[in-house]
Amino acid sequence: MAAVTTDHAEYTPPEQRLGPSDGSASARRLLHRVAFAGGGSGGHLFPSIAIAWQLQREGQQRPAGQPMDGQPEGNTANCDFLFFVSPRPVDQIILEQFQTDCRREYPSTQCRFRVTETATGQQILRTPWRSVPQLLKVVWQAFAELRRHRPQVLIGTGGFVSVAPILAAAALRIPVVLVEQNTVPGAAIRFLARFARLICAGLPLADQERTKLRCNVVLTGIPVRREISELSRLTGAEGSAHDNMPAEKPRLLILGGSQGAARLNTLVQNAFVRRSELLQQFDIVHQTGPQQLEELTTFYQIRNPAVRTSAFLTKMADEYHRAALILSRSGATTLAEICCAGRPAILLPLSSSANDHQRRNALWMQQEGAAEIIDESDEAAAEHLADSLTALLQDSSRRRSMSAHAARLAKPEATTSVITELQNILTVRPRTAPLNAPELT
Repeated sequence: MAAVTTDHAEYTPPEQRLGPSDGSASARRLLHRVAFAGGGSGGHLFPSIAIAWQLQREGQQRPAGQPMDGQPEGNTANCDFLFFVSPRPVDQIILEQFQTDCRREYPSTQCRFRVTETATGQQILRTPWRSVPQLLKVVWQAFAELRRHRPQVLIGTGGFVSVAPILAAAALRIPVVLVEQNTVPGAAIRFLARFARLICAGLPLADQERTKLRCNVVLTGIPVRREISELSRLTGAEGSAHDNMPAEKPRLLILGGSQGAARLNTLVQNAFVRRSELLQQFDIVHQTGPQQLEELTTFYQIRNPAVRTSAFLTKMADEYHRAALILSRSGATTLAEICCAGRPAILLPLSSSANDHQRRNALWMQQEGAAEIIDESDEAAAEHLADSLTALLQDSSRRRSMSAHAARLAKPEATTSVITELQNILTVRPRTAPLNAPELT
């Protein structure tokens, strides 16, 4: 298949990308000093963490006589990571857990994170006299931090928290790679694409969306945590139709998101009020987010104390594996994880998401037969949700069919694909440099 050329970007299929892809020692330049920019939600952070874990594993397994760039051969997984994140509490929770796990498994790894408070695009337009000086200040701080850290590459995962570090990286001629998870690129990605060598797309981008990007695009899939990507292997071994729970009490996993989702939580409560029998027919685990944990816990204690609530679930691979049905928002990273787990889903796209990207993500899953969609803005949304839960509870064959379709959408090798592209960028000059991107040195 030939490369597809547009006015602004060239899309090159992975099999036609320049550079080695065989993974041989002679073809790969091992990465160990990497910066990441993106945060504000688990969906922005987990791809970065998945990449960091894989880089450590590759550093530990490198062949004898092939030291990392600038590192002695005797060191093991001697990686150095710098994360630029938002001030939201979820970022601290996720990264502190990552730091703890790194110290245990790879004690020589250095992991630091810097909070970046950057104005959004709307704030810059509304109050430029205040927001532009703040942005310039944050760019300068990121510039100083990157000059000290000297990363081989900076990976941006979206959100306005990534803007300042990427502008600083471009000024320092540090290669930039963007990871766009959604079917619709966000405003930050569209703006930053001109400074990037490559965009790794998580979900298929429509032609009209790809033409807006001034950068080469490769469909790699979304990097997910290793323990979750490995669920695809279990799904294949056990059959994607396996419900994993006794037929009389299937597990319903409700994901309010790492920051919570007030409207989703309210709809769930209203659906259970309408069909109270569902509380007894499902084995329910509900991630509520911290803001509504107390309210939801009280709600369930009155109606079914066996329901397990948590502000934030940490052992997600186990939660996905045990679930027979998942009720969730439709952020791209969550969808990638659901597909790796091979589980059917009821999706409630966030109606206020930028460019309506959550609805379009959900439509992709629905069109592939892996999910049902509930429109949260519909006045009868709670009734529709109760109907869908009841129908899927009673129709195990439908759940099995949705599971099989979800499993076929999984890209468990996405993390390795992204890292291969990173290594190619460091070893091979690109066919055409993206607009305004610094030349390789």
